[in-house]
Amino acid sequence: MAMSFRTKLLASHVGLVVAVGLIAIFTLNRWLTDDLVRQLDARQLEQAKGAIEWAEEGGRRHPDKVATRIAHIVDAEVTLLDRDGAVIGASPPEARNDIGEEIIQARSHGAGKATRMRGSQEMHYVAVPGADGIVVRLGIPLSDVNETVAAMRRRLLVASGVAIVVAFALGLLASRVTSQLAAERDHLSAILAGMVEGVLVIDHRGRVMVVNPAVHRILGGAPPVIGAALEEVVTNDEARALIEACMNGKLTETEHEITDKRGTSLAVYVRPLPASAGGAVVAVLRDQTALRRLMTVRRDFVANVSHELRTPVTAIQGYAETLLRGKTTDENSRQFLEIVHRQALRIGGLVEQLLALSELESRGKGDIAREDVSIVSIAKHVAETVRGRAEARSVRVSIEVAPEAIAVGDPEGVERAMINLVDNAIKYGSEGGEVKIIGERGGETVKVTVSDDGPGIDPAHLPRLFERFYRADPGRSRQHGGAGLGLSIVKHLVESMDGTIDVTSELGKGTRFVVTLPASTTG
Repeated sequence: MAMSFRTKLLASHVGLVVAVGLIAIFTLNRWLTDDLVRQLDARQLEQAKGAIEWAEEGGRRHPDKVATRIAHIVDAEVTLLDRDGAVIGASPPEARNDIGEEIIQARSHGAGKATRMRGSQEMHYVAVPGADGIVVRLGIPLSDVNETVAAMRRRLLVASGVAIVVAFALGLLASRVTSQLAAERDHLSAILAGMVEGVLVIDHRGRVMVVNPAVHRILGGAPPVIGAALEEVVTNDEARALIEACMNGKLTETEHEITDKRGTSLAVYVRPLPASAGGAVVAVLRDQTALRRLMTVRRDFVANVSHELRTPVTAIQGYAETLLRGKTTDENSRQFLEIVHRQALRIGGLVEQLLALSELESRGKGDIAREDVSIVSIAKHVAETVRGRAEARSVRVSIEVAPEAIAVGDPEGVERAMINLVDNAIKYGSEGGEVKIIGERGGETVKVTVSDDGPGIDPAHLPRLFERFYRADPGRSRQHGGAGLGLSIVKHLVESMDGTIDVTSELGKGTRFVVTLPASTTG
């Protein structure tokens, strides 16, 4: 089971204190032992030098008695050795058999020392030579030194235990505060990452302190990083000038809309942070391009609808006023009423198309039927529906659809789209010409092509052909009663069924609309 961040922080904090405590105990233990032994060496060396004088003044007295006498004075074991290295006197008998390297060091270096175990006791020896070759060695057990060090070690352990308890309490408090700060940081990062607006915080040196992913999407260029210079992130001169003016105290808080070299409309909001932030400035960037485009579409939509309604409404109003004055003949009255009726039908058709477009745009993907659609059956039904209009222009509608061309979609939507395309081909194609409906299956898709042999469409108009109210030839469209909404409706229908629609045209050689739909997996 993985440890939480708070547990890891607490464990690392306590572990650090324990490690520091152990290192301190080991180091102090070593230092204190060395200091005490060094002091002991210095004292024993002075005592040994004084003992040499006692030993040399002993004359003919027995060496054991001399060694015992000196031992009582210096409070240490005393061993006397002659010039040949033989023990001639020792205060304790057991010292006679414990002769070591300290004797050799004393004869060669003027003083010698050594520490070793004698039985169950650790002894420390210091030896010095006399003028006539006699060597005096003093020995003292290290039990006093070891007891002093052990007492110090016990105190350090108690102090370390207290420190660990205090460290645990402080670590618990620190981990709780740090966890809260980390949670707030993660929460803030999640908010910034999910924001549509770009957020930049710049310090007084012009370096990036905070940045979210939306900044890269809005400004483009290389992804900004913490610590990058302002000019590396904000390449637009006008936007950078606003931020720098705020950094220099020339602006307090402002929002300005600019357009960059890509044609993107940006709203830049800048504001200095409180003085505690050290002169930092926050800049919020908002992409206004979609909003501006929507406002343009809305404006064009209102203008186009008004334009489309102006002519029939004016005609209806004028002829109605003439009829109301009652100064027309019966024949003129009938003619005027026919015109009023025709213009009313035009308004009704426009309203019907607008409602249909609105309904399509409001539908979700889940509202669209998904079932197998036989393109052969739809094509035959469409040809029958438009027969009257085709015969009026002497246009022949031919069907070349493979039986395996079975798509997945909304049958009503497919038929409606094909009727619009075939009706357009009849109206704008050549009189006495031919309109073809071709259907074929290719892998996981079905393609339906509606083509005519009319005058074609200038390539400059093709990119905007599916826009609302857009007409490549406004004069011909009005002549045939078109309002420029039919192809927009077809596009919405096709895309709602996860399909695509493309158009190709060549002047003098006709136009081809190709609808691609998902193919049935059972057909």
